Amino acid sequence: LYEDDKPVIEYYSMPISNGQAVVTMDTQKNKYTWFDYENNKIKQIIPDIGEQDAELTLNLPVAKENLNSTTVGYTGIEGAEYALLNFQEKVVYLINASTGSPALTLKLPKDAVTHEMFRFSYANDHIWLYDIESRTWTGYATLKEKK
Repeated sequence: LYEDDKPVIEYYSMPISNGQAVVTMDTQKNKYTWFDYENNKIKQIIPDIGEQDAELTLNLPVAKENLNSTTVGYTGIEGAEYALLNFQEKVVYLINASTGSPALTLKLPKDAVTHEMFRFSYANDHIWLYDIESRTWTGYATLKEKK
C-alpha cells in the first residue's frame, strides 16, 4: 500500500486471548503460531491480515498445568512440527500437526532448568532453556532427519 509514493504500514491486533503468549512462525505454512493454554490448542494466524486461521486440539499424556503456558516451538520436523515443554517432568513433546498428539517425547537432563512460563524455545534443531540465575541459554540437540 502506498500513499504519495511512500509506503503505508498498517497495524492490526492479532486474535490472541493470552497477552503473554509467545508467537512463533510456522515456516512451512507461513503462519504465526501460538499456544492457547486455556483451551489446550495450538492456533494459527494469517500474517498479512492478522486473522485467526487453523487450530489444532492437543491430545497430551499430561495435565495442562504441567506445561509451559506461554510458549510453543516450531521444529520443521515432518510429523513432529511443534514443541511443548512439560516443565514438571522435564520433557519436551514434539507434536504431530495432524493429530495433536506427541510424535516424540524428548527427555531433558535432570539438571535442566525449566520454568512454567517463557524461558523455552526451539531453534536450529535445538531445545533452548533459559536460566535466569546464571543468565544463560542452554541448548539441547534434537534428532532431525537431514535431507
